[in-house]
Amino acid sequence: MTRVDFLPESYHRVQQRRGRLFRQVILLGATVGCLAVATIGLKAHTANQLRTAERLEETVEAERAALGLITGLDHERQALQKSFDLKRELDPPLTYAQVLAAFGHALPEGVAVSELAMTSVRPEPERITAEESKGRKQNKEKADEKREPHLIGLELRGLAPDDLTVAQLVSALDEHPMFGRVTMRFSEGVQMQGLIAREFSLTATVDLDREFRWTSDVTEEVAHAD
Repeated sequence: MTRVDFLPESYHRVQQRRGRLFRQVILLGATVGCLAVATIGLKAHTANQLRTAERLEETVEAERAALGLITGLDHERQALQKSFDLKRELDPPLTYAQVLAAFGHALPEGVAVSELAMTSVRPEPERITAEESKGRKQNKEKADEKREPHLIGLELRGLAPDDLTVAQLVSALDEHPMFGRVTMRFSEGVQMQGLIAREFSLTATVDLDREFRWTSDVTEEVAHAD
């Protein structure tokens, strides 16, 4: 059976245009919906990133404040260290008289001292060029470990009745809390006015970077100073 379409061709064209327009509207609506969802997600992500950036900025500001505090404390520490070094320079913890008193306390009977020299040995300041000074702060701890102490050096020459007395003197100085680095330079027999004796020479040091207290008998070390 043959169907006859009595509608004009223009009507069909209008219907086709309407169909295309409807599909385009649906497609456009779907696109707009996807864009809206993407925009909402992007806004949420951006807001999250902004909050993260704010937290990081607050952390950076807190670290800057802490660094400024540490720098200020370090400057105060350096100023205090300079004051402490100046005080120790002007008012050393031990005098030569106190060292002599402690030495006399350790001296065995029968020993005659013919020569005693005492010298103050200060560490030489480290010379650093401009280029080396850039890395000075990083190597500060190593430099502190290598820093030479402030010492009083003793050089003794004398006579003793025998080797046993010389050994007693070395042992007494070595065990004394004030003296360190006790070293025998030589010991040899001599004859004076028909008597045989032992002439000897030794050296020792006193570390002034330590703390001492004075008692009625002898100066004793009580603690190491930082």
